[in-house]
Amino acid sequence: MLLHTYPGSFTEFLDLVPLLTDNFHLVIPSMPGMAFSTPVVDSGWTMDRVARVYDALMRRLGYDSYGSHGSDGGAMIGRELAVLDPDGFLGAHVLQLFSFPSGDPTEFEAFGPKEYAALEFAGWFQSVGATTR
Repeated sequence: MLLHTYPGSFTEFLDLVPLLTDNFHLVIPSMPGMAFSTPVVDSGWTMDRVARVYDALMRRLGYDSYGSHGSDGGAMIGRELAVLDPDGFLGAHVLQLFSFPSGDPTEFEAFGPKEYAALEFAGWFQSVGATTR
């Protein structure tokens, strides 16, 4: 599964299709509410929810196993798929590194208001920011 950026569309991958289809089946969904997708009419479209919908899509298409590749918003959905780790999920390849707190209590000792504001924004973006309407 190829997962596009935010905002973006499946058209980002058109040049790759002829290079990959000899060896892979490709599923390139439109992120809910983006580009060629239908508009979302309810709230709560978190990256986790999109990952669960994409897993359901792959099952409905008949795939017992699959992997994902994405950058930006697609990387965030790929990460959620990896955390979800549904049966048959082979792995996520992401092109954007997102660093999350490790849990080490000393990790925030040098933080001030600016760093906490940035961390709060990153947490918001990770949970709902990219696809909520």
